[in-house]
Amino acid sequence: MATNPLLNLAFQAVFTGGEYLRTRNLLSTSSDENKNSDPDVEVGRRVKSVLEQLEYKVFSEEVDDPVMRRKQEYFWWVDPIDGTRGYLEGEKDYGISVGFVAQGKYPVLGVVYQPAYRKLFYGFHEEGAYVRDLLTGNERQISVSERHIDGLVGVLGKQSTKKVEMLYSQMGLSNYCGRIGSFTAKVLVIAEGKGDVYLKQGNKCNEWDSCAVDVILREAGGQITDLEGNRLIYNKENPNFDKGILVSNRVAHNLLLERLKK
Repeated sequence: MATNPLLNLAFQAVFTGGEYLRTRNLLSTSSDENKNSDPDVEVGRRVKSVLEQLEYKVFSEEVDDPVMRRKQEYFWWVDPIDGTRGYLEGEKDYGISVGFVAQGKYPVLGVVYQPAYRKLFYGFHEEGAYVRDLLTGNERQISVSERHIDGLVGVLGKQSTKKVEMLYSQMGLSNYCGRIGSFTAKVLVIAEGKGDVYLKQGNKCNEWDSCAVDVILREAGGQITDLEGNRLIYNKENPNFDKGILVSNRVAHNLLLERLKK
């Protein structure tokens, strides 16, 4: 995949955004105007400037045009900073997320860069999922665990409530990991096989949040659906997923959905 032009461009884009955040952090104690700018907007602008080197349109959390986007068969979905609140509070699990949608509705490429950890995750349709440690230069293919229902590990978020833990328990989970702030970081924990299940209730997940990790997770062998078991479809007029999200190592996904219904 090293010669894939889309993937290489996505790498360049997330590294450009990451370098801005690194510089911004170094200037955080100064009076430089850079630290007072909106980091999401600034990262989004830099990522977009790189991705626009090819002819495909770029849409993001901050800059979306549903009418224009719906006309595109191929386009980029960008989340400039997934976990902005955590980033501003000095946490490390935020990430820059770039996904590529094909056939007007399915993501086929996903790249997530975690600047604080210097880790690059990526996946491409039917080519597998990988993580590269930029500090050591090591790269390896990743895959979900093969744990079954009795040993599944639930992933907890920073905002996870007792209700979520109770739901996990009712679904048959007794082991947990986390608490993790950003959505992409939670999904990547499952893609790497460190956790197995993440439940996100409500309607606070959007296409730009999940586009990149949807690809990475699936290529690692996992599964992501809404809470009714439907595959996530992209490029909707309203990019919000309003039926919750279930992420798993696939082994017990259908059983977990059944237990949720009960």
